[in-house]
Amino acid sequence: MARGAKHKGRGDGWFSRGAAASKARPRGNIGCVPGDPRHRALPWATHEGLPPLPRRWNDSLPAWQATRPKRCALLVDRHVHKNGGSSIRDMLLENERMGYGLYQGYTQMYWQKDFKQLRRLVDAALDRGETPELLYMMEAHFGWVEFARSVMPDLQRLAEHLKKKQVDCPLVTMTRVREPLEYYLSFYRWAVAFRQKADPHLFGKDFLDWAQRIPNLQSTTMMQSMAAMAAEYFVHQWGSYHRAMGGGKGAAAEEAGWKRLQAFLDQFTIVASMQRFDESVLLASDLSGLPLILYKRNKPQQKGGFRGTSADVCPDMEKCREVIKKVAPMDYLMYDKYSQLFEERLKSLGEDFARRVQLYKRALVDVQASWKQVPRKQYLCRYHPETSIAVETLREENIRCPVGQGTAFCQATYAHRLFECPWQYQPNSSLSDPLGCWRPSSGFN
Repeated sequence: MARGAKHKGRGDGWFSRGAAASKARPRGNIGCVPGDPRHRALPWATHEGLPPLPRRWNDSLPAWQATRPKRCALLVDRHVHKNGGSSIRDMLLENERMGYGLYQGYTQMYWQKDFKQLRRLVDAALDRGETPELLYMMEAHFGWVEFARSVMPDLQRLAEHLKKKQVDCPLVTMTRVREPLEYYLSFYRWAVAFRQKADPHLFGKDFLDWAQRIPNLQSTTMMQSMAAMAAEYFVHQWGSYHRAMGGGKGAAAEEAGWKRLQAFLDQFTIVASMQRFDESVLLASDLSGLPLILYKRNKPQQKGGFRGTSADVCPDMEKCREVIKKVAPMDYLMYDKYSQLFEERLKSLGEDFARRVQLYKRALVDVQASWKQVPRKQYLCRYHPETSIAVETLREENIRCPVGQGTAFCQATYAHRLFECPWQYQPNSSLSDPLGCWRPSSGFN
């Protein structure tokens, strides 16, 4: 087996062997039945088998899309907790399952190794006088290697290199900002509320008590992804992340932090408000040629069984709003500036884009019923926590790679990323269960 007998802490997924593995995960929860019509529920899943590689780009475009898939594009989503990133992730993974591109995420722990492979792939294509055959889809979400420090500058240098070579390979970076009170409430309900009963000393006695310990939650996390861990688990450590934004305390530090945040966000191709989520996805497709954008609207469950609503945790919404305005002034500056800039951009895109947005929104509504028909009690992609620097390799003959002449690059990406999915492998290879069954691309039940 390519990953070794012990799997090095990677769990007992569908290609584990022995009675212990079968007992830990019953076959009925992980397989799929050939011929089940639900496997073809989505409009692009017209058969049960995985599509052949490479893809051909001669299909007609739906009415809401304006850009044909490009031979080369780099698409990055900066997924901050609670900004819709899990829906984007599943969309990118579905593009990978269909053979359109390669997903990398949701950490960039081995980025320097991966980037060397990426440069090697690009340079080899350029040496042949070709445009790289590569749609590279990155989810920059969380981890010790911060996107702002090294990953984004590296990608920008690569995009500039390709531009100088007159190669059509755009770098499209996107993220979303959320109304600050709504953001605090969503984060609290999702990850913090259930913890307060067990440890009110650390997490506070209620929503506002916790929020006042976590100033500028959204903007700090935008710049430093690991700050989210402090907000969720180690509230007493939040101050170090907050001070790092501006290099200290006080008004001067706040101003320095705001300038730093703007310098970061101004580099993005798209910074949209959450209210304009669909518009931002359609625009990203226009700019990158991302083929499949009929995503599933994910609603992550609140942790610890917490079932409270925003009204439950904040009965006096105006009081909460006033407190958050004092606690998170930079969050409000960020939201006000970039949501307004995106509104102005939408106006500049004109009536044709607005018309396509409406068509796209209707198509999204229609496809949700199809997504719901898909079997949900399956662990389709195994999640590997960022806990070890021991990197395993995969046998090239088992790899299904959606990158032209990029097997080594796919091997490195698959070995390093946090999601291991069945469509990474050739059908009927020694590592796969039957891949003749259609599967949705979601890493979680």
